Amino acid sequence: MEHASTILNSLAEDVVSTIFSYEGRFYIPYLSITFILALAICYHRTGSLHEAAREMLRRDVILHRSSINDYKVIALNFLILGTVSGVGFLGGFSLAEKVVAMLRFAFGPGPQWTAGFPDIVIYSVALFLAYDIGNFLQHFLQHKNPLLWELHKVHHSAEVMTPLTAVRVHPLASIFSSTVLALVFAIVSSGFLYVYRDINANFLALNVLFILHYTVGAYHLQHSHIWISFPPIISAVFVSPSMHMIHHSNNPKHFGSNFGFGLTVWDRLAGTLYIPDDREASGIVFGLDDAEQLQMKTAVQLYLTPLRRIFGKRPA
Repeated sequence: MEHASTILNSLAEDVVSTIFSYEGRFYIPYLSITFILALAICYHRTGSLHEAAREMLRRDVILHRSSINDYKVIALNFLILGTVSGVGFLGGFSLAEKVVAMLRFAFGPGPQWTAGFPDIVIYSVALFLAYDIGNFLQHFLQHKNPLLWELHKVHHSAEVMTPLTAVRVHPLASIFSSTVLALVFAIVSSGFLYVYRDINANFLALNVLFILHYTVGAYHLQHSHIWISFPPIISAVFVSPSMHMIHHSNNPKHFGSNFGFGLTVWDRLAGTLYIPDDREASGIVFGLDDAEQLQMKTAVQLYLTPLRRIFGKRPA
């Protein structure tokens, strides 16, 4: 009984940290600003606040079978893995501390410089870049490696998308992505932590970059039914929701494109950047091909089908 109470308390802490900490992707202020942004965009298109709200909160999306599966997978993953907020981000700092300890053991305490404001700004930018390239790398690998792709299909089997679809992932895929992100973070942050005496991640400059990403950067609308394209000058640098929606398209001409989440530079370097035309919005269909989609209809299938495919058994 005491063990069950400990588990419940731990889960409650995870939920609280996910929605009440700025490090959580579902931090309530982030979601609130995203809601206001989406409402403003829909109002601009419809000219009516009532119609804008109806467009945002479509029952056929929120109550779609695919969305219901999102909710089930998220709840089960919470029980299996714990928090859905920045596991790789937090794990990366923990790993970095161990790397720094090894560096100090091998090479001494390091220069121990005092971090000034320019150093903090550089550190904040470096960590954001680590976050972005780490996410691109784990995402790219999940598409290119056949075994990882079987796991990642759980995410791509979503037939409609809401912000919660972002964490519709197989638990093994979540472990993989968090591990890659933690390693990238550790590599970048350990260098700074070794060289500087007092530099840390909890400062305003870092918060600003992530706040912009999760709010005006429209990160949460990358998984939604609301098509948003940025002006060309912005799309040249930042990933728009429409770019990621194209990534989820089941149209073969869109396959293998737009693996990035924040910056377009990684897709440019990999040759996978695709900036869609707004005329493509009306014909976009999410999900896998029909044969594979049939094996991803229930929450149980979302967990078991990838494992059956990986281990060579025919899905039931």
